[in-house]
Amino acid sequence: VAPEYHVYVLTVIALTAIGTIGQNFLIGFAGQISFGQAGFLAIGAYAFGHLRVLGVPFLPALVAAGLAAGLAGVLIGFPSLRLKGPYLAIATLGFGVAIYQVFVNWETLSGGRSGLSIAKLEPLFGMSRATTVYYWYLLLLAALTLAAYNVVSSYIGRALVALRDSEIAAEVNGVNLTRYKLFAFGLSSFYTGVEGGLLAQLLGHLEPQMFTLAESITLFVAVIVGGVASIEGALLGAAFV
Repeated sequence: VAPEYHVYVLTVIALTAIGTIGQNFLIGFAGQISFGQAGFLAIGAYAFGHLRVLGVPFLPALVAAGLAAGLAGVLIGFPSLRLKGPYLAIATLGFGVAIYQVFVNWETLSGGRSGLSIAKLEPLFGMSRATTVYYWYLLLLAALTLAAYNVVSSYIGRALVALRDSEIAAEVNGVNLTRYKLFAFGLSSFYTGVEGGLLAQLLGHLEPQMFTLAESITLFVAVIVGGVASIEGALLGAAFV
């Protein structure tokens, strides 16, 4: 019964919340600061977009987008084994800028000046296309939020918090720093890649200019405003931005 514009805004909140939850894994629970989320967002969006152009269905393409971004996150996570604080933030910032430049200058990937067009989802059960997309995104947000709760309440979540509070104490208590730092980067990037895929599907069009530093700042602000190390806060932070 809501106007279509309000449905669209709620859809944007849902996809942003997924990325914010991912960013919170890294910043809030693992204590690793990253400003390279725009790069992971772009990787996820373009991986999803190219797969959709090739005819891959929505959900498999979305999973592949998340995995592509997650793999990139693991690779970029290796500097976190040696860098901390502002040094890590600068390194990840450089990654985000580099990915942007790759897409700007590699027209085969970015679609050139005309960008990359993606087919819209077909309406289901007699609903409008906007309402169909909204329910898809709401369902995915619920599933990924539940998965996030399970992660943070498990041994993995406690290991990440221990890593954040004191690396030395965590290692003494049997936490493998290498494994959990890379896991935090990979999981965070997976969520961000899924957000990128959902953004691509919602807009139906991709251009490199969509993935600048401003996107990384947006996710960072959502985490800080909503509350660090809080899944509920990620949802509220997404609504705020």
